[in-house]
Amino acid sequence: MKLDRRLEILLTLLQSDWVSSQELAEQHKVDKRTINRDMDFLKEAGIPIMGKRGNAGGYKVDDNFKLKNKKLSLKEQHQLMKTIKESDKVSEEQIEYVIDQVEEKIIESTKDWFEIQMEDEKLNEIVRKIKTAILREQEIEIELKSGEIIDGVPEKLIVKEDGLYLGIDKRFIKIERIKIIKLV
Repeated sequence: MKLDRRLEILLTLLQSDWVSSQELAEQHKVDKRTINRDMDFLKEAGIPIMGKRGNAGGYKVDDNFKLKNKKLSLKEQHQLMKTIKESDKVSEEQIEYVIDQVEEKIIESTKDWFEIQMEDEKLNEIVRKIKTAILREQEIEIELKSGEIIDGVPEKLIVKEDGLYLGIDKRFIKIERIKIIKLV
């Protein structure tokens, strides 16, 4: 699929210096003209791709937009997602697919940003689900031990002297009060 190839090319460029069109063509089993069209597509979508001709030529992504020996910051992740979402060159279904693929790669590279180990394994699982939802900006549904149901997009985890709290919908809920959490 054309979109898969373009996504793979983008991820390669984000993690590399100059890559020749010949290398990309061989890697994806297409000709160099197809790679050139893919680069035009990515440029039109707002990805800052630079090209250079000649033996030492090829393509690269602007250094300010790169993932090289570092993790993307949340700001860089949002910038990349925004660029993909605002592209008018592909259908909504294709955009959602690309976003899911890119988010999976990016979240994998940033998933160890914060680690908490509690004695209760159930609480550790709750924190892992909250962390995933924060990174994906994904809605959750929680049931408190009191029976109250709360849903929304979690904003942050807060460490206080008396415990760990979830910030959601302008409320702060102590993690120990959560009975069940579901990613929606």
